[in-house]
Amino acid sequence: MKVQPLQVLLCQCLFAEARAAMAQNPFLGLELSCLPRSCTPRRSELQAMLEEAGRRSKKAHGALLVGGGCLAAHHGLPKPPDLQVACRSTCFDFFLPPEQVQALLSRGAYLVTPGWLLGWRKVMAEWGLSEGEARAFFAESCACVVLLDVGEDPRARADLAAFAAFVGLPAERVAADLGPLRMALLEEAWAAREAQMARQAEELGQARRRLAEQAALVDLVQRLSATIDEEAIVRVLLDVAQSLFAPGTMLWLSHWKGQWGVAQWVPPGSPRTGLEAELRACAVGLHPTEAGDGMLLRFEGPDGPMGALALAQLAFPNQITTYLETAQTLLEAAQLALGNARNLHGMIRICAWCRKVKDEDKGWGSFEDYLHEQSSATFSHGMCPDCASRMAGQIETKKQGPADAGKP
Repeated sequence: MKVQPLQVLLCQCLFAEARAAMAQNPFLGLELSCLPRSCTPRRSELQAMLEEAGRRSKKAHGALLVGGGCLAAHHGLPKPPDLQVACRSTCFDFFLPPEQVQALLSRGAYLVTPGWLLGWRKVMAEWGLSEGEARAFFAESCACVVLLDVGEDPRARADLAAFAAFVGLPAERVAADLGPLRMALLEEAWAAREAQMARQAEELGQARRRLAEQAALVDLVQRLSATIDEEAIVRVLLDVAQSLFAPGTMLWLSHWKGQWGVAQWVPPGSPRTGLEAELRACAVGLHPTEAGDGMLLRFEGPDGPMGALALAQLAFPNQITTYLETAQTLLEAAQLALGNARNLHGMIRICAWCRKVKDEDKGWGSFEDYLHEQSSATFSHGMCPDCASRMAGQIETKKQGPADAGKP
């Protein structure tokens, strides 16, 4: 199975540094991609960013979104199933040990990265701060601006000086290393790759199960088409249901002429309290059991129910939605076979003289009435060629009369 490259999505504040970190020693199977977004985004912006990341993830068959504390707010927002998210408390934890970051923050440092400084004017505009407002705002909580300098961007020092002058704070630089960022990306990518492979293995297993289910259903149709014996149909139905769903308990109830038959438990002697009553009362079609661990199937014919099947204690009740789709095909195939078996079955007793048919419930009656009761057939009258020829001969004889009968 071919493994797709893992897409690692980063914002523009981290992308340049991440690309530099991975360029030192490229790692096969990782592709970095920039995802433009605001720093400290509003909830609507964060949702839009997740949607964009989801579209890229779907196209790449899985992606990893990496960021700082601004991503922590994604919890509770809808997230595509194949998109994974990895975030640190702050972006600065990707460059320095957390204790060093906290030490800088505790003395009033406003930390910035080279990537963030590239767009600092846009950030101030998004925040709606003029130079005077920015100085008043930063003076309330910050003592200095500190650049985590990874030494990759020659413009970083000039950008630092310009931003520090705009907010009216002294500027400092702290040497940072790209090594922690590289290790963090590889660590998160490794975890994401494991999750991706586990998901692919699960999808492959589900595909194999679906193929096995389809094969079992094809076998069911072939076996049902070979018989019109109702007992044989029920045996095939129970056999296939057992192989498809692995229920702990099965219950079959036949319905004939308004009456439910004797409960048939599989395995014998394993009745579950309330299951038989629930099965007798189930509506047309297919339903989960009240306990949520099984399904009820009711087989309908032209004149009402033909039977009902309960499958309880399924091996994987969490797959009930998938089971219901498969069981629908099982229901339709067995329902058709039972209907064919019900049309005409068993030995029919016909009078050797008048050709009337014996109905066990209604006594002797016409063959047409019997067929109408036992099947969906309707009748019209006609004349076969043999009878037409014989009738024509009789009519011609009558025309000739007795006197002409002996003439040559």
